[in-house]
Amino acid sequence: MARLPLSQAAIAVSGGQSHGTFADEGTFVYITGRRQAELDKVVEFIGSDAKAVRADITNESELDRLYAQVRAEKERPTSSILKCQ
Repeated sequence: MARLPLSQAAIAVSGGQSHGTFADEGTFVYITGRRQAELDKVVEFIGSDAKAVRADITNESELDRLYAQVRAEKERPTSSILKCQ
């Protein structure tokens, strides 16, 4: 299986500080979490390559909604949601 360049992917990240690393590589990053104010700060820091989506990834229906939103908005292949510490 060929590896997909990060610049051609979209990824959802929950928690941690890895979001900047992915954005630096050209990946569109969906930042997820339960606190909208914190999400908005991260998106402001990253810029146009990020979007905040309020979601609790421990809730299956919210996780399904997040996956559906990423698929609907991005034509790029999407990696899995990452839970970063």
